[in-house]
Amino acid sequence: MLRMTCILLILGATGLGTGCAGIQAILQDILAPSNGNGDGSGTLTARLTVSNPTPQLNEEVVLRCSVVGDVAEVVTFEFQPDDPRLAVNSTAGTASFVIQESDVTGAGFSFTCTAESDAGMSLPSNAVIIIPTGP
Repeated sequence: MLRMTCILLILGATGLGTGCAGIQAILQDILAPSNGNGDGSGTLTARLTVSNPTPQLNEEVVLRCSVVGDVAEVVTFEFQPDDPRLAVNSTAGTASFVIQESDVTGAGFSFTCTAESDAGMSLPSNAVIIIPTGP
């Protein structure tokens, strides 16, 4: 009862009102401050897209990782698995590789990505599956 009285006094003194909606809005922002992306989750959301999910021999595949929502200016992207064939630009959020003869036709590659900024690290993105096709 004492805590609620103090909150009501503070709200009344600041001109924010003493209604339940006003109290709830202020407490929600205090207990779970927004990260700026509008969802209040405090995490980044990464999304992965692929230029061609069914490439042929010697075709280049480009993976693009992006962040959904408002984020800081500097974001670093990582692709999983960390394959030595990937040419990664971790600042631009892109990775690419070329389908080689050793890639078995019909066998799939699965990739995800994560994004990291001063706001934190995202959960792994959606998985993208790439299945090489024959000539």
